[in-house]
Amino acid sequence: MRERVLVETDNVKRVNKLVYRLLKRPKTEVPGLAVVYGPTGFGKTRWSEMTAFRNGWGYMRINRLQREKAFVQEIYRRLHWLIYGEDHIVRRTASKIEEMCIKLLQDNPEIVLFIDEINHKIHKREWDILEVIRDLTDRSFASIVMIGEQDTVDALNDYNPHFFGRCNFFFKFEKNTLEDVKRICNEVAEVPLDQQIIKEIYKETEGDLRKLVSYIPELENAITRKYE
Repeated sequence: MRERVLVETDNVKRVNKLVYRLLKRPKTEVPGLAVVYGPTGFGKTRWSEMTAFRNGWGYMRINRLQREKAFVQEIYRRLHWLIYGEDHIVRRTASKIEEMCIKLLQDNPEIVLFIDEINHKIHKREWDILEVIRDLTDRSFASIVMIGEQDTVDALNDYNPHFFGRCNFFFKFEKNTLEDVKRICNEVAEVPLDQQIIKEIYKETEGDLRKLVSYIPELENAITRKYE
């Protein structure tokens, strides 16, 4: 199986358009906050990780127990690596590190920051993390994409409508279609897969990308053994 492949499914094509609009917005007038959400397994994390990697942008996953200082330290560390190509852990107050992050983002407006698992902080109502994200976008005009689970948008609107009102871009990952599954199999599998097998995979996985990717190596091994 080919690894680190980002297949242009319908979800990927449409969410890439959202990121384009995010970058092209009038930055001094429209806050750069986007929310990408949807059920587990539909490809949100794969898309955000690989899009960040390909474009030289930042990706981080929020730890369930992460507090404000550790959060801004990790953001600074990621930004410093992207810009200077070296790891750097800064040990100052949370507010000082936040100021340093803002400066880096101001000086490098082309960087988009992806923050995954944001639903952890929304459900635990840890607003200090969201306040940092708000400050980063408000003061640096940065583009930040928050990635969460199916109920992220509703929970954010219910628990913190003020912050929700500052989010201007939304995209929901939907179930992958049969055409998507065909495309994924053709681009990821290193041996040809019969069209009927692909249809069975689609039926079995119900469009779940995570399940689909786990099936492909097993099928490749079975096909290879058949012809040995």
